[in-house]
Amino acid sequence: MRKISLGQEQDVHHDSWVERSSQPVRVLRIIAIGREGERVEADRQICSQNDLALFMLDVRSCGYRVQSIRRLS
Repeated sequence: MRKISLGQEQDVHHDSWVERSSQPVRVLRIIAIGREGERVEADRQICSQNDLALFMLDVRSCGYRVQSIRRLS
């Protein structure tokens, strides 16, 4: 299994940093399967369900299928 970094975190769907910082931060580990069967891991800080949805779209746009999501913190 190898670790990858998928995309970059962006604040495009939040009006302000203050709004985002008041929400609890969770770190999630997503394990995904590539087109050729390779397993990859990606860790991401998530502040909202919108962040999670954007991250899932990012994973899928890179050609991966999400196998599992686990909360690390």
